[in-house]
Amino acid sequence: MKGPTGHVYPAGTQVVRHSSTDTNFETDFFLAMVSTGPSPIGGMQPVAAGEINPQYVTITNTVVETVPADGTVILNNITEADYNNGGAITPATQAQVDKTALNAAISKAQGIISAGTSQYTDTSVNTMKTAMANAQSIAANNDATQQQVDSATSTLTNAINGLQDNPSNQNGQTNENTPANKNGQVNENGHWYLYKNGVKQTGMQTIPEQHKTVYYNSNGQMQYGQQKINGHWYLFDKATGAMKTGMQTIPEQHKTVYYNSNGQMQYGQQKINGHWYLFDKATGAMKTGMQTIPDQHKTVYYNSNGQMQYGQQKINGHWYLFDKATGAMKTGMQTIPEQHKTVYYNSNGQMQYGQQKINGHWYLFDKATGAMKTGMQTIPEQHKTVYYNSNGQMQYGQQKINGHWYLFDKATGAMKTGMQTIPDQHKTVYYNSNGQMQYGQQKINGHWYLFDKGTGAMKTGLQTIPEQHKTVYYNGQGQMVYGTQKINGKTYHFNQVTGAEQ
Repeated sequence: MKGPTGHVYPAGTQVVRHSSTDTNFETDFFLAMVSTGPSPIGGMQPVAAGEINPQYVTITNTVVETVPADGTVILNNITEADYNNGGAITPATQAQVDKTALNAAISKAQGIISAGTSQYTDTSVNTMKTAMANAQSIAANNDATQQQVDSATSTLTNAINGLQDNPSNQNGQTNENTPANKNGQVNENGHWYLYKNGVKQTGMQTIPEQHKTVYYNSNGQMQYGQQKINGHWYLFDKATGAMKTGMQTIPEQHKTVYYNSNGQMQYGQQKINGHWYLFDKATGAMKTGMQTIPDQHKTVYYNSNGQMQYGQQKINGHWYLFDKATGAMKTGMQTIPEQHKTVYYNSNGQMQYGQQKINGHWYLFDKATGAMKTGMQTIPEQHKTVYYNSNGQMQYGQQKINGHWYLFDKATGAMKTGMQTIPDQHKTVYYNSNGQMQYGQQKINGHWYLFDKGTGAMKTGLQTIPEQHKTVYYNGQGQMVYGTQKINGKTYHFNQVTGAEQ
């Protein structure tokens, strides 16, 4: 329940109800009631504070008391502020109680007991045990208030810090754990020390029974967290002081680091459980993503776990290829045997697509898979068909492909069709719509032409067609002519239909 000033009264708080001929206070309960002197109607006049509706009260025990005439407070567990303020007590939502410090104090006390308490006086040990028992009870109580928790924490902490060393046994002999002969782990004023024959130990020390290695500074105090010792960084558990090894995260520095079996932070390339990792040479922070290894002249990739990756990797939407043995990023033309393809990676290691000019040659790579194209390929956006040889290089000029001659533009590589002149061979040839050179008689745009059966060269002048048993005439454009023609001063007659000389 919560008072008018906000003070919270926990469950189990005692309350009072007035019982007399005066019925003004007999219905509800109150946190306090005081006798103020004779009532006008007889008896004592009560003054009540902290009114509580009966629905919030469970009667488990009733004590009947008589109000004395001297004004004694019958029940005074109400705060002075609430008493003076007056007003009703209402249900309150209990604030979240923080027991972190309490539990830490309990753990510390348990650790001291586990390590042995013979070096301390019985009185101080019993005080600590009593405080610990009370703290454990408060820790287990879900209804405990923050005030109760803080009080128990303070009491236990004071008891721990108040542990007193045994000066000697009652018979006057030196106790085996007195300053002269202390041995083992001892907690003094909140610090752990390690004694051997009464001498505080320093530096790295192994605690066999706890399976841990710890570090004591020059004062003999156990150290925690990151420590630089003889030029090496170490990490010690913040609770137990145990030296850490392996991969460890340093939250406050936003980094993951690696400590070898000796507990020393490692730098540079490290092979751990079969995986290569890279740690910053200055901070020891584990590297991820693309990283350059200058002394090995390579760029490699480490995934989010810091492990070097191999083979094909898709990174930020781009495909990369890393050597399967060294992890080195590949560039240039690369063969992917398991996918039966050759692909190209630019200087940044990214797979390329479409047309690419490489070392003076044009190549074509599939727009989806990046596979290098060969053979006849259509470039729709350039309205041309081109030819790539087995090396993937675009070809130009005359090319014999699968037994057929083709002609490709010497500048663009575009496949030529129709009538074409080959200057260096002093001939005109004809390529059909598929780009293949044609031979013999061909009807083109309504005209008959004749092309050499060996070279494909267009014929002109009088030509014999043996298989048709005729002689015909092709003009300077290579077109068959008909009717009467005067050729070299001589008149010829050619059939108007077949073109055959008559």
